[in-house]
Amino acid sequence: MATCLALQDLHAFNKNPTAHNASQLVTIPVLYNLLKHEEKEHLHYLKLVTLLCIRVYERGKAVLEKLLVHGSPLDIELSYKMIEWKIVSGLRTSQV
Repeated sequence: MATCLALQDLHAFNKNPTAHNASQLVTIPVLYNLLKHEEKEHLHYLKLVTLLCIRVYERGKAVLEKLLVHGSPLDIELSYKMIEWKIVSGLRTSQV
């Protein structure tokens, strides 16, 4: 199981499998460690590993959507910077 934000990181990697995007996958430690190993051993990502990442994303997103009672948040496909966070610790930012 992965969080929405972890799935966003994985989606970004799947779109562009670079070392920079792989470094964002600390949110999914097993994939992060696998990709670091691939970098060290092969200096690139084997096709089988990138296909695994795609499958993990697809399955993770499907499971998460089934677990969410009211469906996916509208911002699920947005990057961190694009999401306008308005509530922090239950308080509206105007109250802080």
